[in-house]
Amino acid sequence: MLLFGVVLAACSIPSKHSGGGGDDTTGDGGTGSDGGSAASTLVELTVLSLDDDGLPDTGAVAMFLDPAGTVISDGLVDAAGHAQADMPAGGSVTVLRINDETPTHRNVGLTTITSVRPGDKLTVGDMASPTAFPDAPTTMSVAFTPYAANYSYMFYTACGGTGGSAGTATLSLYNACHGSTFDLLAVATSSDTVPDVRYVAIPNVPYANNGSITVPNSWQSTGSFVATLANVPANLSSLSLTRSLYLGEAVAPTASGSVDAPQAGLVSVAAPYVQGLGTRSQISLALHEQNASGFQTFVARVANTAGTQGLDLGQEPLPWIAGVVSETATTVSWDQIGSGTPDVRLVTWGGYWTVGTRTDYISWTIEDANVTSSLALPGLPAKYAEFDPTLQTNISLGHAAVMYIDYDRLAGYDEARKYGPELGGPLESLGVFVDQPVQVRLSRSGFFL
Repeated sequence: MLLFGVVLAACSIPSKHSGGGGDDTTGDGGTGSDGGSAASTLVELTVLSLDDDGLPDTGAVAMFLDPAGTVISDGLVDAAGHAQADMPAGGSVTVLRINDETPTHRNVGLTTITSVRPGDKLTVGDMASPTAFPDAPTTMSVAFTPYAANYSYMFYTACGGTGGSAGTATLSLYNACHGSTFDLLAVATSSDTVPDVRYVAIPNVPYANNGSITVPNSWQSTGSFVATLANVPANLSSLSLTRSLYLGEAVAPTASGSVDAPQAGLVSVAAPYVQGLGTRSQISLALHEQNASGFQTFVARVANTAGTQGLDLGQEPLPWIAGVVSETATTVSWDQIGSGTPDVRLVTWGGYWTVGTRTDYISWTIEDANVTSSLALPGLPAKYAEFDPTLQTNISLGHAAVMYIDYDRLAGYDEARKYGPELGGPLESLGVFVDQPVQVRLSRSGFFL
């Protein structure tokens, strides 16, 4: 992800991180209904980096606007990435980050959270990922006997995964994710159309900085993991499943399976089943609708490593994005099919234009809870006109994107708003709902056409 600095009044201020502040809004801060006083008119914002580290981006600008778009307060966030303002219901908060890559190339990121309520505690940026380890890694070398020709190899620990070849691999290990021992999972996958998967599970490997481990040449055949899916929607062209194990907080995506043109209703999907390690599982489904250019994912983190799992795809229904997502200087629009009630909608506009000898490349994400198939850009205050596409005359349009998001742990936009666009990221790397069983459905626009 890009990390943006900020430019004000033609002077560049580089983005920087600070470990100070002690502000609790980087955690599960709440809205006026669950995180602050119901009588408060204060809206609090914490801007974090886009590096999954949970550190404040002290070079960001925060704008607090009333429902008519009038500026209530704006300026740089403080050393903790924090800003706040007294606001009426229905206003919006916009975060501006700018990175001057070269004297002629400027990247600008805008994030707008709409329908803000008094008492909201908002976060924009990445809360600390459970797999973003702060210390420098140590290493251990791995020696293994390849199973056969045309197999690829991955090695997983609670510190993450790494590839291996020619009988060797190197593990990166962080103090935060290993103790005196750690579990190691070796996976060999053939290059066949229907891959053969073999594995070796090694619990309680002794940790030694710059040490080595030899994987026993005892590659096992996998069993069969079966997901039974209820209420599979009609008209799917394909349905694919990936089952992952959690080793600590790191995900090991060990096996996949798929079904072409699945029938509507009840469907079973099988994938190779790796046993012997792990504390939890994650089942990720990718769904492709015959009449939609976009796709949906349905991801469930469950508190077991069982060989079977039932999931109901009738839960968290969302519209499908169909066709091309189009944009003008002031709007984004698209076609969609189906229905549903998302917790959050994210619409991203992209484009660029020349300002003197420099080109500004703008990416603007607007967060709301609408289910309509269009969005009008809200515009920016006059002092930020240089970055406002609605005020430009020489725009080169880029590519727009749309995402609907629904979590089983969130009861609508009032609970989801506080997290910002981070909710659209990969579940396993999010700093929210860590260690909790959770289901999330995402409906995304397709690749650019």
